Amino acid sequence: MKELNIRELQDRLDAIAIEEANEFDQIEDKKLELIKKSRQEVTVSMVAPALENLLAEYQKDIEAYNNERADVEAELKAQGMSDKEIEDDIFNGDYDFQYYDIDALEDKFNALQGLLKKPNADGNSIVGVMYSGPQDTSSREDFGREIKYSIKQDHPEVYDKLFMYDVGESQIKDQVIDESPAGDALQSAYDKVYNFVGEYDDAALEYLNDNAPIFSEMFDKYDGEFDVMASNLDADTLQQVMDELNDVAFDLESGVLESKTEEQELEEFKSLIGRTGGVMGFKN
Repeated sequence: MKELNIRELQDRLDAIAIEEANEFDQIEDKKLELIKKSRQEVTVSMVAPALENLLAEYQKDIEAYNNERADVEAELKAQGMSDKEIEDDIFNGDYDFQYYDIDALEDKFNALQGLLKKPNADGNSIVGVMYSGPQDTSSREDFGREIKYSIKQDHPEVYDKLFMYDVGESQIKDQVIDESPAGDALQSAYDKVYNFVGEYDDAALEYLNDNAPIFSEMFDKYDGEFDVMASNLDADTLQQVMDELNDVAFDLESGVLESKTEEQELEEFKSLIGRTGGVMGFKN
């Protein structure tokens, strides 16, 4: 039997590794296609109980912060401090209520409350809201994990229709992904688009999906983990994703959906005139 030299052995090992990687990618792509379809089968109303419980927890923490701060302010005021002195004392002090990240809590509360007002929105809206809310990357990631955990705990039958991976799990299980400038840039570009959801509702997300195909595919593939996405994309693909997000944000800022809405209203008006024989508001 011929003995393999080191180079031949390495070549064979490399070939096996490539084959296994290709098989893994094929499995991941199949999972991605299935998850895209299944997200359309889920509505916010199906996971509303879990999200409402989470919203109540945020509300409880916000109230605790406000009450504790009010007590401290009243105590300092009783000592004869002016409003400015109280503000400075709290800013430089170390009070228990300061351990609540009130900005992040309010951002989480507002984002989740906004989602719950759209009970018929599909799973893409649920996944999308996870990456809005808090501006701080760490708080935003916590928000995403909290939503995933709540849904998994209360609605396990729905969880797998929304997410490719378990809570705290990513595609690269053994790889530690740190925050990166590229990941932050992706998040920032996405936030510019998501800001229009409040104005145009799900139409903004639909426009994103229709006009940013590479981003949409990568977003689904990496469960919206922008740092993971940035660390696994090559430079060209990363640039394409950024270009798509920036182009969509520019279109939305330019009022592209407003124009579409006006066109739709005009078509509906013309259709109505056609159905009424061109005469409206008059009786013979």
